Amino acid sequence: MRRKWSPRRNSHHQRSSRGVSTVIAELFLIAVTVSIGFAFWTSANSTAGTQLSGFVEKSSSNVNKIKEDFVMVNTAFNYDHSSNPPNSTSGMITLWVYNNGLLETEIIQIQVERKSTQEVAVFDSSKFVLGATNCISPTISIEELDCIVVDLNDPSSGPLITIASGEIYVLLGTALRGTTATLQEVAP
Repeated sequence: MRRKWSPRRNSHHQRSSRGVSTVIAELFLIAVTVSIGFAFWTSANSTAGTQLSGFVEKSSSNVNKIKEDFVMVNTAFNYDHSSNPPNSTSGMITLWVYNNGLLETEIIQIQVERKSTQEVAVFDSSKFVLGATNCISPTISIEELDCIVVDLNDPSSGPLITIASGEIYVLLGTALRGTTATLQEVAP
């Protein structure tokens, strides 16, 4: 005896087919969600690591800047009094610098300003005269007094700033980590 086709039997087959399709779709959506979440977590973790590294580096730099400290104690204007006119010539400036910080300090720049004329000249370490008058280098050890000699002349253009007797000069020293010190002196 043959069975007749029954709509119920066919609908049962369709229902079970739809059930499998729904399960596969749900598994696919879960897999996509987990993949996107993992990608987002990896990206966030990488960014946080980069930010943390930058923060540590910046903090270390700031701590070293706090530990670096120096004072410009005295200066000597070395110029030729026999020039014409005798009080207006240029030569060298010797600065005595005391390192009162917790790190070795390297002076990288000296700025000289003549107050009356607002004349300013900036000298980087290439203009420091090494080995002159017991001044060894612009790097000063902890709790030591050392001197730096600055050549005020440019071989091609002459004096970069004029030293005149009785004039007030402001000297600004800058160290490697950005620390500064100022000294105001009158040229003899």
